Amino acid sequence: MKPLHDYAGRLPFQTSHRRATGLACSLCEIDLGAIAANLRAVRGLLAPATKVAAVVKADAYGHGVRRVAMHLQSLGVEWFAVATVAEGLELRRCGITGRIITLNTAMASELDLAVTHNITVSIGSAAEASLLNQIAFHLGRTAQAHLAVDSGLSRGGFTPQELLKALPELQALDAVYWEGMWTHFASLRSLPDARAKVAAFGELAGAARRFLPLACVHMAGSVATVKLPESHFDLVRLGIVLYGYVPHHEHTLDLEPAMTVTAPLVAVKRYAAGTPLSYEGMHVLARDSNVGILRHGYAEGYDVHLTNTGRIVIGGKSYPIAGRITMDQVLVDLGDDEHRPGERATLFGRAGPSVLDVAQRANSLPHAVLVAVGGRVAKTWVRADDARAAPIPYPRPARQIAGL
Repeated sequence: MKPLHDYAGRLPFQTSHRRATGLACSLCEIDLGAIAANLRAVRGLLAPATKVAAVVKADAYGHGVRRVAMHLQSLGVEWFAVATVAEGLELRRCGITGRIITLNTAMASELDLAVTHNITVSIGSAAEASLLNQIAFHLGRTAQAHLAVDSGLSRGGFTPQELLKALPELQALDAVYWEGMWTHFASLRSLPDARAKVAAFGELAGAARRFLPLACVHMAGSVATVKLPESHFDLVRLGIVLYGYVPHHEHTLDLEPAMTVTAPLVAVKRYAAGTPLSYEGMHVLARDSNVGILRHGYAEGYDVHLTNTGRIVIGGKSYPIAGRITMDQVLVDLGDDEHRPGERATLFGRAGPSVLDVAQRANSLPHAVLVAVGGRVAKTWVRADDARAAPIPYPRPARQIAGL
């Protein structure tokens, strides 16, 4: 299948541009077939009745939300989780007809758009619930809402005590349909502690269901879905596991990295031992070496903390980053190996370093490595039978979003 190209999702789709970027800039290849395989692998862990919500916030973790979400919808995914109402509106605009839930607290100015476009909102206080009810009533609609419960993350939401006290008041709100209830683990380092959280949340859900319908109770994100089956409840929220990773935990799933980032080698030069490299001379060559210059830097999202710690792969061999990473360039110590300008280095992904390794070397998170890819990186999507060859349109100005 011919790959589909987009220059960071913003530039026109042009054949001449496609050929130029393929030769001269960093490339980010997103394997939709890998995402499908990861989805199948996780579904194998679930009971038949357990639903999947694909977490596609932050441009599907940098993988391109329009391509990824439409592909997942074609694979039968019915729920999509986003951070904001604006992200939910983008999904509606690109053709997502399934259920969409915003996981972050919505501002008052966003609630009317959520109600109008059938986007489920998370509600974490009685005051938020009352406001949502008023807006839905004035629009002549019924709002879809999930109760957000704070079980230790301290990022908003009802505490269990607040929720129990508020249940009669919530039941009386006739313009809100309380479809579900959810929480998120603050930590999974101790599985016994996590199991205690699951039991407590299950009891709270049982108490809440005496007042509210709550057809969809959910707790598990990616790691809990893999490591803690008792946390699955009615739905699991799959984020980074869809893209090929389960951070900080051993697992037996056969996952495929969906994103591979490569950059062109634009020059190679021999330097003598003792030569300082890049700004501040933060790396000094211990021996005579060939030094490669990659056209890639922090403008493309490459973490500056990989200075003198990161590694890349050229021709199947791993090489160290040498010297400070700059906005536009990365220097690589090739030793005595000979490489030519035009060869491509893999910064992470298939046949290169794992995102988990890159995140560890940068003292960061794999999520952060993925979502940072941008700037001048040209994106390509492959292995999708239903992918469309039409250009991705320019994003509309914010003022036009309300009308979709």
